Amino acid sequence: MSSLTLSNDQILVRVAPDFGARVTDLVDRRSGRNWLIAGACEGDAGDAAAYGGNVARGWDECAPTVAPCPDPDWGRDLRDHGDLWGRPWTVKRDDTGLACHHEGTAFTFSRRLTLRGPRLVCDYAIAATTQTRMPWMWSQHLLLATQPGERIVLDGVGRWSDHGPKPATEQVLGTDSGLAQKTYGTVKDRASVGIDGTDGAIRLEWSADQMPFCGVWMAFGGWPTNEAPLHQMALEPTTAPAHNLADARAGGHEMWLEPGQSEHWQIVITMLPPEQTNEGAR
Repeated sequence: MSSLTLSNDQILVRVAPDFGARVTDLVDRRSGRNWLIAGACEGDAGDAAAYGGNVARGWDECAPTVAPCPDPDWGRDLRDHGDLWGRPWTVKRDDTGLACHHEGTAFTFSRRLTLRGPRLVCDYAIAATTQTRMPWMWSQHLLLATQPGERIVLDGVGRWSDHGPKPATEQVLGTDSGLAQKTYGTVKDRASVGIDGTDGAIRLEWSADQMPFCGVWMAFGGWPTNEAPLHQMALEPTTAPAHNLADARAGGHEMWLEPGQSEHWQIVITMLPPEQTNEGAR
C-alpha cells in the first residue's frame, strides 16, 4: 500500500492515503522509537466493519461516532469507529506539510499535518455537505505503543467521577495485569497528556474550548476477549465523554453541523528527549 512521508531531523510521520489516511508511523528520529502500534493497513472498509483487535493499530480518526450505534438523524446504523477509517482519502504534499481530505456522504473531513521542530501540528476541519442539520462526535484514535513501567501523564485533565472512574493506574502495566478500561476526564483549560519513558516522551496538547474531553483507553492484556490479548493504550482528545454518538446525545454532549457549517480545531503532538521528562531525570 502506498504511503507519503513527512519528516525533519526530529520527527518522521508516514501516512497511508488509501486506508483512511492512517498514520502508520510516528517516529522520534533521535531515539528511533515509533510511538504507534505497528501493523499492516487492513480491515473491512464496508458499513458493517468491526474494529477488533486484528485491525487496532496506527492512528485513525473517528467521526461521526466511535462505537457503532443507530442514529435517527443519520437514518442508519453508524459504523464501528466511524466513517473515516479504512476508506480512501486524498493526501497531498505542499510547502508546509501533508493535507489529508475525505469526502463523505454528509460531511467532509480534513487533517493537515505540519512539522515545527519537535512538534507535529494537526489542524482539523469538518464541514457539512447536506441540507439538513446533522449530529456528530469526533475522537482522535492514536494507539500508542507503550512499555510496562512508563508513566502516564494526564496534566490538565480531571473530574473523572463525572464521566466514569478515574484511570486505574498511573503507570503502564504488563499484559499479566489483564486490565481493559475506557474512561473520560474533563479538560480544565489546556490538556497536556502523554507517556514518559526512559528513551523520551510524547505529549498531546489542546485547549478545552476546542476539545473539552480526554478519553483514556488502556488495554494491558484485558482486550480483546475473543482474540490474543493486546498491549496498547490511547489518549484521545474528543468532543464527548461517550463511547458512541447515541450516548453523547443522551448526555447532551453531541455536536451539530448546520447546512454549510464547518468546525475547526488543533492538536499539537510533541516529542521530548529523555532529559526533558520526569522519567529521564531520575
